[in-house]
Order: sequence, then structure tokens, then C-alpha cells
Amino acid sequence: MQKFSVSVIEEVTKRAITFICAVSLNFIVLPLFGFRIPTFSESFYMTGIFVTISLTIGIIIRRLFNKYID
Repeated sequence: MQKFSVSVIEEVTKRAITFICAVSLNFIVLPLFGFRIPTFSESFYMTGIFVTISLTIGIIIRRLFNKYID
């Protein structure tokens, strides 16, 4: 069974890489859907909100699986 601290490190690492990619992709993807090109701070904060939610859900699900499935 994976320790809680290792789960957190794994999830944070994945989300950090995802965050960097998503901030960059906002400048390309959003205009394709008719939105204006965001400023860097808009892209940063918008991505931060979704990555934080994703990180929290990822940790909770991993802990539940480790507790009840293993």
C-alpha cells in the first residue's frame, strides 16, 4: 500500500506538469473556440483553479482505493 505522503508527491508532480502544459495551451486552444487570447495571469489563475480541484479529487480517490481496494 502506498503511503499518504508518496500519494501526495505523485499527485502534485503530475498536476505540476499538467499545470505548465495547460497554461501554455490556453493561448492556442481558447481562440479556437472563439475566446480572446488570455493574458498570462488569466491563464495562470484559470488553470490553477482547475488543477487544484483535480489534485484534491485525485488524492481523495487514490486514498479511497488504497483503503478499500487493497
